[in-house]
Amino acid sequence: MITREEWLRNAVEKLNSGLFNGELDILNKPYQISTGTINMFSMRRNNFCARDVFMPYQGEDATMEDFFPPTIVISHFINDPIELLGAVALGCIQVFFDYQRCNNKFKKEAERFYFEFNKSEPVITDYLRDQLFNIYGQMVKTYGEYPGKAVYVHMKDKRDEKPVKNTLTLFCPNEHCGYELKISRKMYEKFGQKTPTCICGAHMAVDLSDEEENSSDK
Repeated sequence: MITREEWLRNAVEKLNSGLFNGELDILNKPYQISTGTINMFSMRRNNFCARDVFMPYQGEDATMEDFFPPTIVISHFINDPIELLGAVALGCIQVFFDYQRCNNKFKKEAERFYFEFNKSEPVITDYLRDQLFNIYGQMVKTYGEYPGKAVYVHMKDKRDEKPVKNTLTLFCPNEHCGYELKISRKMYEKFGQKTPTCICGAHMAVDLSDEEENSSDK
């Protein structure tokens, strides 16, 4: 069975012939492509931008660790195959045309291959979408559907979260006293969760019903 990485490398070849007109030097330029977790900034406002491209460091203080193939990482959150190919195509533009950053020159190169930009956001034009749809059809015919499932992460609904009480109730266990007072949780933690002595001389205790209520709400 073909792996995701193998499928993506074959997709690069299909994109090279079907979109880039053979301009990608895939035979001579080493590169890596895979799926995984990416920088959240790279996701921006939609899945389509969900890619990271890592280029070898080119500074004078480069070490042996800086010599690695240009690497394209596609987010595993993408669930639309056309957006997946769009993200791969943008990664290819950056890697094979040697753009260290997604600057204005990179944008002009991307526009040459039918991308548009809404400020810094890449947009798939209708013409490009048709091309990517055809390329995906070729991929399915030759290699099958993309062999990966988008990762769906359940986000906790903050509306269901119960706020933690910021105060604690201290009471005197002396049945003839019954004195109570409230202190802030911060102050309670500051003094090592130790309770003060009541005015009657008994050692005060924390009203655990407050804590039990918090636990039952979680």
